[in-house]
Amino acid sequence: MELPFRQPASASRFRSNQTYAVSCMALAFTLVSAAGLEVYAGGLGWKTIKGEVAIDSRMEDWKRGRYSLLKKVCHDHKDGHCNNVNPGTNFLIIGDSHAPDVLTSFFVAAPQYNYILNSTGGCPPLAASDFAILKPGHPDREKCIALNKQRSDPSYLKQFDVIAINVLYEWYRPEHLARYLSVLRDATRARIFLFGGFISLNRDCGLVALSGGLSRCFEAENIKSYRPFEDELENIAKRYDVTFISKSEIFCNRKQLSDCHTIISGVPATADKHHLTFEFAREMGLWIQKRFGRNYELRHTSPH
Repeated sequence: MELPFRQPASASRFRSNQTYAVSCMALAFTLVSAAGLEVYAGGLGWKTIKGEVAIDSRMEDWKRGRYSLLKKVCHDHKDGHCNNVNPGTNFLIIGDSHAPDVLTSFFVAAPQYNYILNSTGGCPPLAASDFAILKPGHPDREKCIALNKQRSDPSYLKQFDVIAINVLYEWYRPEHLARYLSVLRDATRARIFLFGGFISLNRDCGLVALSGGLSRCFEAENIKSYRPFEDELENIAKRYDVTFISKSEIFCNRKQLSDCHTIISGVPATADKHHLTFEFAREMGLWIQKRFGRNYELRHTSPH
C-alpha cells in the first residue's frame, strides 16, 4: 500500500518504479523467450505477437470489485440490511451510481452502523422543483422521482442519525444540490456528509491502459474534469451545516492533479470513467476513520 498519501515524490518511490519496470521487462523477456507467443502490454495485460489483445481480467475484476462490499453488506444479509432501519444507529446513503463507493468507505470506517442505500443510476438528490431536469428519455425517470419524494419526506428522514450524499457532478449542478439541501435541512437535523467529485475521464481507463499502461488513463488529454465545482460545493455545505469531504484532499498532496495519487498498489482510481475502485473507496474510509473516528459526532435531534 502506497501510504501515507501526503508523502511527496521521493527517491524511494523512484526506486520502486525502477524495480517494477525492470521486473516487467524481465518477465516479458522470459515469456517471449520461452514461448515466443506473448509479450507484456503496458503493465496491464497480455498481447500476442499477432497483435490480438487478450481479455484483461484484472480491469473487469476492478469494475466488479467496487460492488464487493455492497454485496456482502446488503445482499448476503437476511435482516433487510441496506433496506430497513434497525435498532441502533441508522446511516442513510443518498446518491446515483456513485453511492456504493461511500457505502464501502463508511463501512470500512464504522462497520457497526446499519447502512441504508437510497440510490439508483443517474438519480441524484433533487428538490421537487428540479424534477424537470429528468428528461422523458431518462431510463429510470419515474423511479428517480419516487426516490426523491422519499428523500424529502420528513417521516422517512427522521429515522436516520447520519446521511451521506455522493454523486457525479456533470449535468447535475451545485444549484440543484443547494435546493435539495434546503429541503433536507428543513426535514432533519441528522449529521450530513457531502462528498465532492474527484476525476472524470474522457475515455474508459481500460481502453486507454491497453495502449500505454495505467498511468496513461490520468494524463491531461484524458481528463474530462477534476474537482468539479469544489469551492462552490464547499460553500453550499457550510451554508446548510453539512460536513464536506474533499476527495482531492484525501488523494492529493495539493490541489493540482499532478500531485494526486491516481494508482495505489497497481490499482487505478477508476477502472471506467469516474467510479472509484474498491481500493480507493477503502482508502477513503480509512481517512474518514482517522479524521472523524469510528463513531463520528452524531447530532440527531428533531428539526423543529
